[in-house]
Amino acid sequence: MDRAKPLQPLLHLSLVMAALSFFAGLIALSGVTGTTRFPGQDLLLAVSFGLSIAWAMSLVVGVVTRRWRGLWLLIGLPLALAYPSVILALALPGIIR
Repeated sequence: MDRAKPLQPLLHLSLVMAALSFFAGLIALSGVTGTTRFPGQDLLLAVSFGLSIAWAMSLVVGVVTRRWRGLWLLIGLPLALAYPSVILALALPGIIR
């Protein structure tokens, strides 16, 4: 009987990517600095989106390789998609009424 692949390294990586995505978005949207605009704000938003995409790819890899146990990676969902969903809601006001 084969031992199951460990989920812990992928779970840690997923949570780190989700947390970094959240905090990059928080700083980029002036939740921490208190200013309205600062240099590098667009870069931080791009980093937040990139980390969210990387998190989604790690979720797919986890579900494909670990099957049902890979769904544990969904723990990072609120952090990973917080600011991309806020930006999308602000950019497309007709969706949310």
